[in-house]
Amino acid sequence: MKMKSLPMLLGAIALLFVTSCSKDEEDPGFGENLLVNPGAETGDLSGWTINKNGGDGWAIDKSVNSYSGDYEFATSYLECKRSQTIDLIAAGYTATQLDAAPDVKVSEWFKQIFDADEYFMKVELLDADKNVIDSWDMSGTTTDKDVWFNLSYTFTKYGTGLRYIYFEDGGKDTEYWKNHYGVRMDDAEVRIRK
Repeated sequence: MKMKSLPMLLGAIALLFVTSCSKDEEDPGFGENLLVNPGAETGDLSGWTINKNGGDGWAIDKSVNSYSGDYEFATSYLECKRSQTIDLIAAGYTATQLDAAPDVKVSEWFKQIFDADEYFMKVELLDADKNVIDSWDMSGTTTDKDVWFNLSYTFTKYGTGLRYIYFEDGGKDTEYWKNHYGVRMDDAEVRIRK
């Protein structure tokens, strides 16, 4: 009996850990999220520039399985890409603050609906002339149905001159099914260390 109880207890502890850690707690060392409409909670694509609207285009899905809130972004069977460019001076940062090269944290949550879906996320730190100072990108194919996973990166020691941040993401359904069965996205973030 003890042999069965220990695995069950360990399984319950692991489930509690995954459940309690599945939603990111906001890091108090970083400022507010600089992206507009990062989790589709407006019910539309406001704040985003649509770079590619492949297949049946981008969609907003109202879902009880969203990473957080009521909505998530959904892609279609041909490539979907969207972006935002954040003007950091307009957002209230000074040149002096930005030239101190504060850490910049970026992240977003992704999941597949049925079979494997392609996804990507790209972030560029730009100077006043919108030349790239530093960049990071990640792409791949999803592997677990209905399981949210996070892409995250923190820029450090990138030097002076930061004035803009370019954020781009997207993906597609690899089965080429009509409608919006491509990768889902939620809770994108761009935060600067205080």
